[in-house]
Amino acid sequence: MKKVFAGAAFGENILSLFRLTNQTILVTEYHIEATDTLHGKLLAQVVYGYEVVPIAYPSHADAHLKLMPSDDIRLQVGDRLIVLATIQSLQKIEWGIPTPPRRWQLQALKPLNTGATYDAGNTLESISGCELSEARAFMNRLPENSDAPGLMDSPSMITRRLICSANSANYYLFS
Repeated sequence: MKKVFAGAAFGENILSLFRLTNQTILVTEYHIEATDTLHGKLLAQVVYGYEVVPIAYPSHADAHLKLMPSDDIRLQVGDRLIVLATIQSLQKIEWGIPTPPRRWQLQALKPLNTGATYDAGNTLESISGCELSEARAFMNRLPENSDAPGLMDSPSMITRRLICSANSANYYLFS
């Protein structure tokens, strides 16, 4: 019960809690506000930075509830997010101190279709949290080994998404 009070002290709505492998897991609802540490972040940044598991995302833009939402959703004012979290995760969110992201090096071959490079740049921006200009510059420098722009906590997910966006048998990305 102390954990619920501790979670509620952070100003979040604790919906439920349970014990799993000697840890208390809190089912917590966030209402995203303009001054919130989660405002403007991709769910990937929330997942890997604050070590939480989003289980539901009812967007303010539509009434549709997304269960196990995609990690390329950017949180906006008015959105709600329901996560599984520990007290330590809630503290990180409250204080705005995420776990530092790991940096990955990507190796890619330049696609034969220049349109694929353009589309892959858009995809890289949407899933990495980097600026569009940085993503496009990365794609235009191919082929090379380079530090990946933005947040790259899940290289396998990024690899799958970029390969799908390029839609070309001549495009490969390795992590």
